[in-house]
Amino acid sequence: MEESQEELALTQLRKSVEKLSSSTEGYEVPTLMRFLVARSMNPDKAAKMFVDWQKWRASMVPPNGIPDSEVKDELEFKRIYLQGLTKSGQPLVICQVSKHFPAKDPVTFKKFVVHVLDKTIASGIKGKEVGDEKLVAVIDLSNITYKNLDARGFITGFQFLQSYYPERLAKCYILHMPGFFLTVWRFICRFLEKATQEKIVIVTDEEEERKFKEEIGVDALPEEYGGQAKLTLIQDVLPQTSYKVTTVCLSSPPPNPLSLLPAATMATRKIWNDTEVKVTATCIRVPPMRAHAESVNLQFENPLDETTALQTPSYSVSNKDDVAVGRIRRDVSQDGNFGLDIFVCGDQIGAALNAVQIAEMLL
Repeated sequence: MEESQEELALTQLRKSVEKLSSSTEGYEVPTLMRFLVARSMNPDKAAKMFVDWQKWRASMVPPNGIPDSEVKDELEFKRIYLQGLTKSGQPLVICQVSKHFPAKDPVTFKKFVVHVLDKTIASGIKGKEVGDEKLVAVIDLSNITYKNLDARGFITGFQFLQSYYPERLAKCYILHMPGFFLTVWRFICRFLEKATQEKIVIVTDEEEERKFKEEIGVDALPEEYGGQAKLTLIQDVLPQTSYKVTTVCLSSPPPNPLSLLPAATMATRKIWNDTEVKVTATCIRVPPMRAHAESVNLQFENPLDETTALQTPSYSVSNKDDVAVGRIRRDVSQDGNFGLDIFVCGDQIGAALNAVQIAEMLL
């Protein structure tokens, strides 16, 4: 049976990548197809783009992705929101440009762009990354002023999508574009490929607004834009981790013990769609045979030293009189560092022996 044009292109792409001293091993067909589509099914051009992407990823992004801590200053502007999935099942990311100011450090801003794109794409992965996941972006220009005018920031974002996230953008909606921004937009468009420009919709009238709302869906669209969802800051969204690291690293580094509780809080916020709720939790691992166990919440007069929080490894308490204390976590439901959650357990010695031990202590 003869190979299809797509199969022939994939075969040639793999060979071309090998000629460039690299490999496509570990990358699924949907991932490779994105590069082919981005280069009009030209295997040689797609291979060069693929290898350039590999080199860029290796030099720009740590193995486990760019964590919040590296882009903390950018996150503090609170201008990026990560919503649910659109009607077509694609993650929705919203940028409110009025809260943006030109970056003083271009390198940090580039890392921020990568952080946003990686986390947005990961939020659309269901169980396992396929490789062809796309995102929908909304750029809100309402209340923008000359202070927020950052053509270089726009160009950086779109160029990253074009060069390092090929065929990841499904559609980009631009809302509330003021007249003075048109000149800036024409300049930005000089740096956009034709395929990218075709995915951009500037919403200017009621009919376009109706289509925009219909395509996104009320479940993902925030109330501010005519939907039913709440705006959710990207830093408040629990990262997704079920995807192939060999294809593209999208996660954050493994958290330290104290950072696991905020993750529980973010999960609840995501489920309830309420960014204000405060939750504290500690894992209860119930011994199956012979033990008593409980979770305890402690409140102190003085703040706790975070360095004293420990994550206890697996430990057996059977046939021992000691009470084991583990799963030590800071209580993140309270302001300040005055609370502590702990998990305690011990051998089920029984009420009679317990009474004898108490008597021995008193006598």
